[in-house]
Amino acid sequence: MSTGERAQSDEFHVASVNIFPIEAIQAKAEQEADLLFPKFKEVYQAVIMGPLGSIPEPDVLIVFGTPEQVHLLTRAYCYSTGSFIKGYAGMGACRMLLPHAFINKEPVFTVSDRAWRKALQLAPDELTLVTPPDRLVIMLEHLEESQK
Repeated sequence: MSTGERAQSDEFHVASVNIFPIEAIQAKAEQEADLLFPKFKEVYQAVIMGPLGSIPEPDVLIVFGTPEQVHLLTRAYCYSTGSFIKGYAGMGACRMLLPHAFINKEPVFTVSDRAWRKALQLAPDELTLVTPPDRLVIMLEHLEESQK
């Protein structure tokens, strides 16, 4: 975004969406987000989303579950690979999850932010896990064994 577009976005997020109480905190969060979250090097014109089976070769899957369900899946992944799974909270589920899973090719989870939770009508006890399909296969293949 240009400087002007960023200023408009910050103003919108403060005044209309109430993500932060003032623009200075919004700007601080944007700076931190720039350090934390990966950036796409390619320019994409669209993202296709749909139920599993309706997208021929999905790059990532979005899975909703209770904390226990997400724990069991992520536990199975860590158990079988030795790799840790990152999680985020506080703001911008879209900007946290999707780039992380697309670019890093690794699972990631979030408690979500208010906009994500409202838009997707998540229940109070639901989390979001985003993962490349091959990583979900690893989770499912080791689910039972990792619970012994």
